[in-house]
Amino acid sequence: MPILTVSNAKNLITKNTALIFILTLYFLVFHITFERLEHNLMPITILFTTYVTWLYGRAYGLAGIAFFTAAHALILYCTHKPSLLSLFDKYPILYFGVFTQIILIFLIDYFKHIYNQLIEIKNQLETANTRAEEANKIKNAFMADLSHEIRNPLCSIIGYAELMKDDDELSEQQRYMLDPIISNSQHLLMLINKVLDFSKIENENVDIENIEFDLSALIAEICSSIRFLSSKKGLEFNHKLIGNFNNMIISDPLRLRQILINLISNSIKFTATGGVTLECEINSGGNNYSNIIFRVIDTGPGLSEDEINKLFKPYKQASSQTERNYGGTGLGLVIADRLVRLLGGASIKVESVKNSRTVFYFELKIKNGKPVEIKKQPNGKTFVKKSFHTEDKNEKHFKILVAEDNI
Repeated sequence: MPILTVSNAKNLITKNTALIFILTLYFLVFHITFERLEHNLMPITILFTTYVTWLYGRAYGLAGIAFFTAAHALILYCTHKPSLLSLFDKYPILYFGVFTQIILIFLIDYFKHIYNQLIEIKNQLETANTRAEEANKIKNAFMADLSHEIRNPLCSIIGYAELMKDDDELSEQQRYMLDPIISNSQHLLMLINKVLDFSKIENENVDIENIEFDLSALIAEICSSIRFLSSKKGLEFNHKLIGNFNNMIISDPLRLRQILINLISNSIKFTATGGVTLECEINSGGNNYSNIIFRVIDTGPGLSEDEINKLFKPYKQASSQTERNYGGTGLGLVIADRLVRLLGGASIKVESVKNSRTVFYFELKIKNGKPVEIKKQPNGKTFVKKSFHTEDKNEKHFKILVAEDNI
């Protein structure tokens, strides 16, 4: 119990002016209405001791009982009314009331102790959570800086290795030895790029743009750039546009391209036979917006429920066997899922049948733009402007090395 000094007494009076006023009013009412109320004023004393105990502790609560008892006895004595003891004899329930107050004080003090512990634990958890978030940001920033410093010299290694491979003076054995250097460097570069992308998303450094573009042209470009991966594994690759795609859309083509390429590349990676299909379907919409569903369907080994639950956790693969057989950082699908959310979608959904097929799909509500540009040829025929890829048997292929120190 704290030592009660003059200064402390003044502070108590200042802080509890309203309580002192209520107590004074209470004793005035007790004096005036004693004959009519008598022991019915007992609940007031219980409320008072409860209040004092919660604010100042058990000792003050017990002192409050003594104060109330003495104050009642003094008022009754000064006003020449029956003594407090006779009142207790007349109403034995008052003894039970005092005993109940004492038990209540100990219970309140115990609950106050538990409450203070919970508040302390809450503060400790908030502090620990804040420190963990700060540590995570520092970790991501370090990973981004480290990855950036590794990527620049790695690009130079890949570039010079490609140039060396084209040197006519190299023997076949020397060219053969350059192949693992190039392939492993490219694989490492891909992993570093994913770490950088994930760090940007975690640090909320990803800017989402709203640009008007032709979705069907973007899909054609993606298919053209990704088709060599499927042909390299002997897989079929198809795409379908379901619905009317005659209007431009307003979104971020760079991020949408990144999402689809991640999903398609992932499906090609885990599919041994069969093929991969990209579908874009206008589910519903109006004049201003369209709800577009994007699906990537593969004929891979399929996934179990446990494996699906692990897909979108950073740095985790669906299973240890997957990690051994295919490698990777476990960030591709995580990055794609975060980007879908940044574009306004819910999340990427997965439907899979074991040893049959897997479908990754997501839905975006995208604002409509102007109609796709239609041009007229000199012969009067019209064609819709789209992107496409052609191959010429007589075309020459040149390799270009680009050096950039501020990527």
